[in-house]
Amino acid sequence: AQMEYPTAYVSARAGWATLDVDEALALGRGEPGPGSPGMDVLLAALVDSLPAPAVRTYGDAAAAQPLALTATSVGHDRFLGRTVMGRIHAGSVSVGDGISLLRRGEAAVAEAGTVSGIFVNRGIDRTPLDPPTAAAGDIVTITGAPHAIAVGDTLTSTANPLPEAMETPPPSPATLSMDFGANDGPLAGKEGTIVAASKIRDRLLSETDNNVTLSAVPSATDSERTTVYGRGELQLGILVEQMRREGHELTVAPPRVVVSTCPDTGRQTEPYEEATVDVDGEYAGAAIEILTGPSRRALLIEMSESADGKT
Repeated sequence: AQMEYPTAYVSARAGWATLDVDEALALGRGEPGPGSPGMDVLLAALVDSLPAPAVRTYGDAAAAQPLALTATSVGHDRFLGRTVMGRIHAGSVSVGDGISLLRRGEAAVAEAGTVSGIFVNRGIDRTPLDPPTAAAGDIVTITGAPHAIAVGDTLTSTANPLPEAMETPPPSPATLSMDFGANDGPLAGKEGTIVAASKIRDRLLSETDNNVTLSAVPSATDSERTTVYGRGELQLGILVEQMRREGHELTVAPPRVVVSTCPDTGRQTEPYEEATVDVDGEYAGAAIEILTGPSRRALLIEMSESADGKT
């Protein structure tokens, strides 16, 4: 079937938008068009073409709907406290409303709080919503949420709660872990200014407030160390460099692969990644050796050659 969709012709540099190709050609040549310049045509086309946000209904549609907000981003502000960004699927929320936390996949209320602020993004700025009430379909950031909330959890109204948490995709599990500790070597105190193990642990725990892909727990083998779980060497390496630039002096253990047990088979499993390598044919052997060698033990699935000599 032939696709039918509106086409807008836009020049961000010149600041005009139109739905007419002849007018676009004329504007491109610098000729004045019949309409006023601006992006109103583009914005109107977006509003007219995109469907309205889907709104869920629980029970009687005429009755007051319970709040259903799924957390897509969780952070912490030292002035506002816990912040939660998410989309409202049902109901509404206002400043001063009581809210309850429903863990992903659970029905029991885990923790409660009170909404202290509602914010929206205007461009790159986060501004308070005025009036401070958001309804189904809005994407908002609220403060005053329970501290234990995580990405994928559901916030609902305390007075009119949901029967159970909304279904959300599970977050990707951690793939690597590293132990962080104070520098106890012979060069301790030579570079950084923050050297205490407690300060390093506090910094790691504060990182987990805004970076939900990280988790930090006390080490099981050394009370002075903290084990950090992340999703890759790059993420953990960036954290180490950030702490070093902040003046932390620390030691880190080599990264370890996080091994889990399959609930169906009982066998131990470890995370893996899929890599696609495009190199000149003369370097294909070296690339294969690096990936399939004893350090990485990758499995070669497919290899093909292109007309330009690439493998």
